[in-house]
Amino acid sequence: METRGIPFVMRTSEFAKYVFFLIVEIGKSDWTVTKVILSKNPELQQRLIHVPANQCSDFSKTVFANSITITPGTVTVETEPDYFIVHALTDEAADQEALAQMSKRVSNTERGEK
Repeated sequence: METRGIPFVMRTSEFAKYVFFLIVEIGKSDWTVTKVILSKNPELQQRLIHVPANQCSDFSKTVFANSITITPGTVTVETEPDYFIVHALTDEAADQEALAQMSKRVSNTERGEK
């Protein structure tokens, strides 16, 4: 059986920190999307954005793509080797800095050759 990508070895403590971070981000995004839904005049600024995927392993890229998707207001639409195409519902959801922070935290869970 052929192995694809770089083998993934997780830093358990960093992964635990990431899970906590992700839960907080889901909560904040959920509140934002709830306000949009309940608004009489929702201000949607929908767009597709390119999000760099700098993780070393396929597993980490999968974690990052799925983290984007489970965060309300964003959906990973397409994956490419070095980036994802993400649909964002609002300006806040399209925040490249916040997505870069999420990417960095996922990368921090990786251990091994980079």
